[in-house]
Amino acid sequence: MADNNSHNDESSQIDSLFCEDDIVISIDKSNSTDYPIIFRPEYDIRIGCFIKHFYPFDTNKWGKVARFIQESFNSDINYIKPEQPISNEQLQLVHGEQFIKNIRSRRNLVRTSECFILYLLPFDWIDQRIIRPLRYQTAGTVMAACWSYKHRLSSINLGGGFHHCTANESAGFCFFADITLAIRNIWSACLADHRSPIPILIVDCDAHQGNGYERDVLRMTNDENHLNAIIESDHFNPGLIIYNAGTDCLQGDRLGQLNISAKGIIKRDETLFRFGSRNKVAIVMLLSGGYQRNNAQIIADSILNLIESNLLTPLR
Repeated sequence: MADNNSHNDESSQIDSLFCEDDIVISIDKSNSTDYPIIFRPEYDIRIGCFIKHFYPFDTNKWGKVARFIQESFNSDINYIKPEQPISNEQLQLVHGEQFIKNIRSRRNLVRTSECFILYLLPFDWIDQRIIRPLRYQTAGTVMAACWSYKHRLSSINLGGGFHHCTANESAGFCFFADITLAIRNIWSACLADHRSPIPILIVDCDAHQGNGYERDVLRMTNDENHLNAIIESDHFNPGLIIYNAGTDCLQGDRLGQLNISAKGIIKRDETLFRFGSRNKVAIVMLLSGGYQRNNAQIIADSILNLIESNLLTPLR
């Protein structure tokens, strides 16, 4: 294991890598400890109280998760921040010229966001309040994936998981294909290291099909089925796991319409991270979907459980 100074160097260099249940978990840390958790406040979509009435999900979920984690520590935790939102040039590793042009299409914006009121708002406002945060989250996904590939340790992006977006078309609140971008960046890094591209397993526990990267549907309706699907991942030995940790499968989610409990979510995440630890496979966790106001606390509780269970390696 590297010494503290080495870990500090790693954390400072990460930005240059661009290739039913209320469970309260409190962590007793006397000294500041940093973890490979990617986040910056600009992840949140700040659209105002009035427009939120037309948006079917919590647009400040990502910031709430970060705050709940922070509040559970007795000292500061420093999140690793993407320096810049992902650029059009970087998007072109996956997305074509027409896709880039469509980012400015009002019709495309309304269709992807399913928020008709965007027809009435100027593009510059939409770009700063909605598109730019999602560019930062996409950059965070690529950063987390590149870091996990390089250091062979798990990481968490407190955003991303835009699994409905394809190379040619955005859809379902997913404006950029961050998972595909992450994989392409990792494979490019493999070639730069004179290695064959590593096999990457995508574990998608969002309630909806991850049609953006064209995988088969696996319908899971309760805790037992959900956990069995994770355990069965043992039959494959990947070089990296990208984990789409959606929480729209929670009880009461009107879009997910499944029946997973808060305890089930926490156990689900722990089960997969234990698989990764046991098989020495790094996991890149993305938050993906989740449409209830209590999701942020459950996500934070699950991440805190991973830390308490020593399943997320500290940077120092």
